Order: sequence, then structure tokens, then C-alpha cells
Amino acid sequence: MNGDSEMAVGLVDSVVGTHNLPESVRALSSLSDIDYADHFTLSTDADATPEQWARAMFGDVPSVAEQLIWRGLLGLRLARGRSPDTVAGWQIGERGEDWIRLEAASWFLTGNLLVQTADGRVSLGTFLRYDRRLGHSVWPPLSAVHRRLVPGLLRDAAARIAQLTERAAFADAKAELFGGLPRRMRGDRSGEEFLRHGERIGPYLTRLRGLAFEQGSRVRCRQSAAILRERRTSHARR
Repeated sequence: MNGDSEMAVGLVDSVVGTHNLPESVRALSSLSDIDYADHFTLSTDADATPEQWARAMFGDVPSVAEQLIWRGLLGLRLARGRSPDTVAGWQIGERGEDWIRLEAASWFLTGNLLVQTADGRVSLGTFLRYDRRLGHSVWPPLSAVHRRLVPGLLRDAAARIAQLTERAAFADAKAELFGGLPRRMRGDRSGEEFLRHGERIGPYLTRLRGLAFEQGSRVRCRQSAAILRERRTSHARR
């Protein structure tokens, strides 16, 4: 294919061209024949599952710009609305312990988006098969724009995930704070005894409500993470 090359874009490493792809990466595509391929890798300390990375990159539903490119220019048939089985309208085709593959097609091309995580890195691979002659004309000029955008896409996703991690840590700190204040307010008395005979009951109840909210938030986050891990494992075993 045209334009096979290897390059480095800032802190993002990239490979363009089917002949430069590691076989282990190529094997994760659902396409037997690949006409276009690229693979971008960002080194990052942000920690998330492949699906979480994919949603941080593309969102649950496609943005206006994504719809313009994917639906308008490429004619991809994307699902509408939010679904646990789709990411930004792309169908979740298959997944493993450290990767997830999104799939979409139009009448003239078929595409895969592959997100991988391992050893402090996250990667995004794009694979296309031209099913009609039009694909050879439409994608090459768009691919140049695509390759310029992907490094920023990876960095923005890493920033979002890092922000969520900070929020989780902040919620832990707030829960600890809300837990400590009521204990200091009531001293050696039990909660029931303080409610019966203590002073400043209003502030005490306010802090209890705050504690309950933060604890509930932590429980919901942990439950969501556990469900995602179970779902990822069950799909990997299929």
C-alpha cells in the first residue's frame, strides 16, 4: 500500500502501513484484507480498562464532528443512542484482557478501531478495507487529517482519565473528612447518645449526610468498575 512509514509524534509513537504493523496487532483485526492501517501509542500513567479508554477517546455517542466524518463522509452505519454494546455508535466486536475492537461499515468500506492497554501505554489502531473503488478515493485525503488528530485524541483521553482518578481520590479524602468530623463532635458518646443529649445537632447531621453521600459515591464507582471487569472477563472467555 502507499505511504508505509514509521515516525514519532511528540510523546506518541506511530506506525503507518500494514507492513509495519506487528503481527500480534494485525491479528486482532476482524478484517482478513487490510488496505489501510495505522497504530498510535501513548506512554501514560493513567490507568483504565480498554473500554474506558475507548469511551474517553470517542464518547458514548458520536460528537457532531465525528458524525460529520463517520456518517457524512464515510457513510458508516452507526448505532444511535447510548448502549453498553457500542462506543460512539461503533459496535463492540470483540475484546480481550487488554484490548477492545470497535467495528463499523458503510457500503464502500469496513473499519475497525482497536484500543490496547499494556505496561503504561495505550494504543489506538485504525484498520480499513475498501469494499468499493470509492474507498480508494475518499479515505487517503481524510487519513492525513486523521493522523494529525490521533495524538491529541490520545492525550485528551489520558487527561480525562487522570481527572477522573483525581476526583475519585478527592471523594476518598472527603469521605475520610466527613467521617472524622462527626466522631470528633460527639467525642466518647455514641451516635444515639449524642442525638439525644448533644449540642449542635444540625451541623452533626449535615456531616452525616455528607459522609453518606461520599460513601455512596465510592460504592457506586466500585460497583461500576467491578461490573466492567466482569464484563471484560466474560467477553474475553467467549
